[in-house]
Amino acid sequence: MELPAAELLLAIREAEGVGARGGALYDFLHLVAARKAGASQLYTLNHRHFAALARSGDPRIETPK
Repeated sequence: MELPAAELLLAIREAEGVGARGGALYDFLHLVAARKAGASQLYTLNHRHFAALARSGDPRIETPK
């Protein structure tokens, strides 16, 4: 899912509010894109980092089995 420049800037401002810095910013942007795409789940091997960034309305964070 592509995030146009305006949405990307909003997401970066939002990331600051949840404390996403460095590599966590990329995780946060994945969550934003998944939310925009209407995903109900986001699969990652890095569950702990994604779960710390998730907000209401974000897809459920899952670890592949």
